[in-house]
Amino acid sequence: MQPGSSFSDVDAAPAPDGCAAYLERLSGWAPVAAAKVARDALLELRPGDRALEAGCGLGDDARRLAGLVGPEGEVVGLDASAVLLARAAARGGGVRWVRGDAQALPFGDGVFDAARMERTLQHLADPPRAVQELARVVRPGGVVVCCEPDWGSLAISGMAPDVDAALRQALRTGIRHAWVGRELHGLLAAAGLTDVAVRADALVLRDADVLATGGDVGHGLGAAVDAGLLDPATAAGEQARLHRAVAEGSLTGLLVLVTAWGRR
Repeated sequence: MQPGSSFSDVDAAPAPDGCAAYLERLSGWAPVAAAKVARDALLELRPGDRALEAGCGLGDDARRLAGLVGPEGEVVGLDASAVLLARAAARGGGVRWVRGDAQALPFGDGVFDAARMERTLQHLADPPRAVQELARVVRPGGVVVCCEPDWGSLAISGMAPDVDAALRQALRTGIRHAWVGRELHGLLAAAGLTDVAVRADALVLRDADVLATGGDVGHGLGAAVDAGLLDPATAAGEQARLHRAVAEGSLTGLLVLVTAWGRR
């Protein structure tokens, strides 16, 4: 869920270790972890199946899927980042790690029973192509699951309208496809998948949860200053207000995560 362009090319980012640390922090956040487990059921995986995790990052999701397919199955974790893949491989977990482009998957047609992608389409140059590729490599009857935030839904309590508008604009500018969550149903249907369904879940950010993700809002405020959408003093004042609200336990943030799934 990180605003900014670092995840569009992690290896070229000024601080790729920061990207890895962000993923580590997010995967350890209880509401996110619980939602991931719930989405796994949509894949309909059984022992012996083959599954693809595209945009696998540090590989936590891929390792979890490996537990579902068992030693007789196979899970492939694919990512464009050599930095993240090296960290994923160092952790093991019975997954085959592959460096590659999710928009041009290096696999044959119909070789997987299921494929999933999470928080990756927002950073890609061509999300429709990536979804088409996921559909291509899944066998007939197999399932594709995609999950993305809709950054247009972000709401922070107590934020002045002008600051809110500047933050939204900065997010839309800084993330390639910040609104892709709301487009998932159409992308899966356009890729030829059938029985497409969509679900929206609101992440509620409060107290310690906001402390874990508050840097995202701060990053967005900084981007708004860089873009000339906010003056530095206003952004600094808003950041201070957010920290006070966290300390007081009065801050509430909301962000919608959209999940769409369909059958080849």
